[in-house]
Amino acid sequence: MRWRFSTLEIILLLLVVAGSGMAYAWVVYGGGGLIGATYALFMCMPILAFERHIIFRRLYRRIHGSPTPAFLLSSLAVYFIFVNVGYAAAGLLLHVAGVMRESRTDAMLPSLNVLVYALATSGPIIFVLRVRELLGRDVFPESPDRTIPQAGAGGTRVSFHRSRRIDIACRALRRPAHAGIFGQAVCSHG
Repeated sequence: MRWRFSTLEIILLLLVVAGSGMAYAWVVYGGGGLIGATYALFMCMPILAFERHIIFRRLYRRIHGSPTPAFLLSSLAVYFIFVNVGYAAAGLLLHVAGVMRESRTDAMLPSLNVLVYALATSGPIIFVLRVRELLGRDVFPESPDRTIPQAGAGGTRVSFHRSRRIDIACRALRRPAHAGIFGQAVCSHG
């Protein structure tokens, strides 16, 4: 399923990403909000575009079709590449525009702290996206009126769509790479 951006989502994402870059620059460097916002936009927007199937669709399908351990490692590798390329592009743009007074190499190469921060924040995001993909959108209801489990006379009744999504996730978890306690706990939905 392909997710689409609405205009409001794009504006909100740009504001949140730019704001996080500004906050990071003010906390770590004591200023330079424009520089932080530029780096954040160049580093995060390719990742968001990749996750929304806008760029590299075949690579996205290939990664998301792999078992969870391979999925996690390959997603981190792709995110690492996006972060480095985005950082280099932002550094080059800021250097050419005259905003950065550092050498071009220093502006284009991220420090170890930047890489660790970017990958440490990417890891949980990747994990949540994988769980959401395996269990389906109905497990994470968007509004209170879409609450899925409903108490019936014969006990708990699960909607058809949620039951179907859980069955699909259970089949994925029953593969040899996913066998174990986690697969049993998720698949005992009744």
